[in-house]
Amino acid sequence: MPPAASRPWPARVPGAHDRPVRPEGVHVGVPGGAEDDADARALLDHTDELLCRTDAAGRLTFVNAAWRRALGYTAAEAARLTPVDVVAPEDRARYLAAARRLVAGAPVRDFEALLLAKDGRRVACRGWAVPRIASGPDGRPTCVGTDAGYRDVTAERRADRTQTRLAAALDAAPDFVALVAPDGGLAYVNRAGRHLVGLAEDADLAGVHLTDLQPAREQARMATIEAAARAGGTWTGESVLLGAAGLEVPVSLVLVPHPAVGADDVPLVSVVARDLRARVAAEGALAASEARFRALSAASPLGVFDAAPDGALAYVNPRMAALWRAMPDALLHFGWRDWVHPDDRDALLAGWTAANTEGAEFVHEFRIRVPVAPVDAASAAGAAADVTANRRAAWHRAGDHERPAEVRWVRVRSAVLPATSDGPARVVGTVEDVTERVERVAAKRRLTAILEASPDVVVVATPDGRLDYLNASGRRLLGVAGGPEAVRAAGLTVAAVQPQLAPDGPMAGAVAHAVREGVWRGETVLRKCDGRDIPVEQVLVAHTGADGAVEYLSATLRDVTERKQHEATLRALALVDALTGLYNRRGFLAVAEREWARAAAAGHGVVVVYADLDAFKAVNDTYGHAAGDRALAEVAGVLRRTFREADVVGRLGGDEFVAFARCGPGQDAAATAARVLARLDGELAAANARAATDGTRAYALGLSAGAAHTGGPEVEAAAPTHALAGLMAAADAALYDRKLARRQAPGRR
Repeated sequence: MPPAASRPWPARVPGAHDRPVRPEGVHVGVPGGAEDDADARALLDHTDELLCRTDAAGRLTFVNAAWRRALGYTAAEAARLTPVDVVAPEDRARYLAAARRLVAGAPVRDFEALLLAKDGRRVACRGWAVPRIASGPDGRPTCVGTDAGYRDVTAERRADRTQTRLAAALDAAPDFVALVAPDGGLAYVNRAGRHLVGLAEDADLAGVHLTDLQPAREQARMATIEAAARAGGTWTGESVLLGAAGLEVPVSLVLVPHPAVGADDVPLVSVVARDLRARVAAEGALAASEARFRALSAASPLGVFDAAPDGALAYVNPRMAALWRAMPDALLHFGWRDWVHPDDRDALLAGWTAANTEGAEFVHEFRIRVPVAPVDAASAAGAAADVTANRRAAWHRAGDHERPAEVRWVRVRSAVLPATSDGPARVVGTVEDVTERVERVAAKRRLTAILEASPDVVVVATPDGRLDYLNASGRRLLGVAGGPEAVRAAGLTVAAVQPQLAPDGPMAGAVAHAVREGVWRGETVLRKCDGRDIPVEQVLVAHTGADGAVEYLSATLRDVTERKQHEATLRALALVDALTGLYNRRGFLAVAEREWARAAAAGHGVVVVYADLDAFKAVNDTYGHAAGDRALAEVAGVLRRTFREADVVGRLGGDEFVAFARCGPGQDAAATAARVLARLDGELAAANARAATDGTRAYALGLSAGAAHTGGPEVEAAAPTHALAGLMAAADAALYDRKLARRQAPGRR
């Protein structure tokens, strides 16, 4: 059926022989007259095959009724078409290639293409085409048209596609799927089935029977099952297949008979097998889990229960029964709520009901009142058992306050198991006796209250030095706002609040001693939040675990500031002159010797000045001892203004005073001594001038003073064995030398 419009038809086909030529026109002409032509058309219109004829130009000159019905065109509409006009675009190239063969004189057999119906439908057709050959004007054979016939195979192709998809679906199915022939041989096995039983995907199934895929013990049974399925319909059950490497695979089976369709068909049985290994493993795991649960429940230190949402118990383990001091059957019979302390019952039931209604976890602590002795302690046989039952019933009938009972604290934790097809919703949970913990918490609360009220500082620290607890007194001193829980957030460490106890601190040995001996006592300092250090008396305890390792450190610190101040006052009274506030002899010697050592270590010079009050006896005799005391105090003031705060000034007794001064780096001791004496004279003159102006004193103070310094020859002579004593002796001698010089030169000091 080549389209004339697409390319020209050749005038003759080389090598072709002349063939009968049918009359041309819209209808098929049959030689023999009009009556014969009408009979031929009627015959062609009654066939189901789609028939058509084209002329030499490729136009349709005849289409039968089947063609018109299939494609929806009238004869007049078809006359305006060429065959290529009704071929689907994707098949036109193949159609044109076939048309070229026709023009060349070759017939086309079993050609298949999609034709386009008038309404847009696609009609799958399969058929033939032959050229009509006649002699041309030159006597050579020429193609003058074509005759073609098609069969509508749309339904067949749809069935083929369905079958292809079904085959793909079966190959993609995870279950074993097979077709079994009447002799038991396998006609088909899908991909999953081949993998399951260890058959290669391209293996030939000839000679392979279903029973070959089963262990020997199952083969006779399977043959019986297969026969029953063929005779009586679908069979469902379980069996075993031999998997790869000969492993037995438990499977569920469905056998469905498929009777023969047509004389040339054979009856088949389809077999669908589902691998049950996962289910069997799950069932085994479930059984093992159930056994483990029972074993764990029996050995559990916690009470375990299974109850309805209303609280009715279905199961309790021995531990829960022991908590309630009852046999399990007694607890199931009387109900666990009968044991709840009356003061806790309402809150417990309200929380239980709300949690179970919402399907939420329920956690609650409450008290139970249990018999002082187990109510079922009698023997399990004879009259004793009756006595036990009677006593148990009587205990339950008694009022809450009439039962001899012990109060215990328990903690229940439960969860709701939703309703399933196997049964209604359940509540499962555990019960723990927390009496000891509650009592420990109460004891800890009492101890914490005591510690919080203590005026002493109480500290608990981790082994690495982080403060874990600090009582109220400690929090006030260290500036930690809030309660005990704020201590960790503050991030305080032992090194920060007691630097001397830090690993590199001067008293690090105290911590080591506590770790080694368990406790250390001594005096340290605590650094307050304002940076000031306060002296404390401390007890440090190392708390160890069973393995001997330190778990935490605790310390009690008492502020001894007042005691230290009192001690300082007492020490001052022993070292300080009460009248002048200067060091007394003992105090001067103690401090001056220490400063001498520091000066010697630094290589600095020192100066010692001796002074006494002139005419002190005359002042006492003339103005009284009170005036003499005032004169001594005023001389002490003159000395303070003369010397630096770091210098040491003292009253040795009576009207004798002494001062010790360190020279600065690079200063000459002799020059320093001269400057000190000059400054003393200046301060004394200024004091006398103020007294004269104010009228506070009727006499002028006079001082005689002498100085000695390191490096002078007089020091070596005066103090060969004791440098400070020698220097003081030298200064005393210089004092008397100055007095003597003043006496010998009147008017000069």
